[in-house]
Amino acid sequence: MIITPFDHEPTRFWVESQSTPGVTHLVDVDYDGKPGCSCHDFMCREKECKHIRAVKEKCNNDEKAVDGIKLK
Repeated sequence: MIITPFDHEPTRFWVESQSTPGVTHLVDVDYDGKPGCSCHDFMCREKECKHIRAVKEKCNNDEKAVDGIKLK
């Protein structure tokens, strides 16, 4: 899964869809560390989706990814 951080917005990421080529989803982390996603799964269930899990994994492996904001 390709994860692309926004320039100058360290709490926002584009995450490429695995199932639909050319589609990206926005994962946005609020300042309390709670992430949200623009994908259908998250919008319907309001539970952590694979895009959020991918961003969490990236951020846990790369301390600079979210400028010290802890993901919950």
